[in-house]
Amino acid sequence: MRLIDADALIPMMKYATTDSDIGVFPIKIGFDAIVKVINAQPTIEPRPRGKWIDYTDDGYVECPFCGSATNCDDNISELHYCFSCGADMR
Repeated sequence: MRLIDADALIPMMKYATTDSDIGVFPIKIGFDAIVKVINAQPTIEPRPRGKWIDYTDDGYVECPFCGSATNCDDNISELHYCFSCGADMR
């Protein structure tokens, strides 16, 4: 999957529909339909990045974003993501 910036794509597409040599009206109708499809798509939020919080001596660490506690068994370097919210902990 390749993520795109729809906010940058739409003005570029609009520019492509203003060429008078290719007949703007049918292309403009198609452009408006494509913009509706792009705007209706779900957005992907950037994954938060952080570090595990080690509050206890019993091997548990806590996610700074959701507060979920996870047992790391002294292998904190192997826990790359929070199991609850998906935050990147690398």
